[in-house]
Amino acid sequence: MASLTKAQLCSELEALRIENQRLSAEVASLKSAAPAARPGPRPARTWEPSSEAVRAHHAYVAAMNAAKDEARRSGKSVIVRR
Repeated sequence: MASLTKAQLCSELEALRIENQRLSAEVASLKSAAPAARPGPRPARTWEPSSEAVRAHHAYVAAMNAAKDEARRSGKSVIVRR
């Protein structure tokens, strides 16, 4: 490894100091930039299913649960139709 003179080391040190200042200024400018917009709260649900649709869904779920129980008891597959 070659020895460096004091003047060469000082020159390198000054170049690194200037580079460090430039990078520090760049980091500061990036930090001061406006942060990315965060999504707001979810909008309220605007569509509600009709009471008839809700009743039909509950009936379907009840039929599925009954079929599942029947399948467990009998050990056979059960088909549920809407």
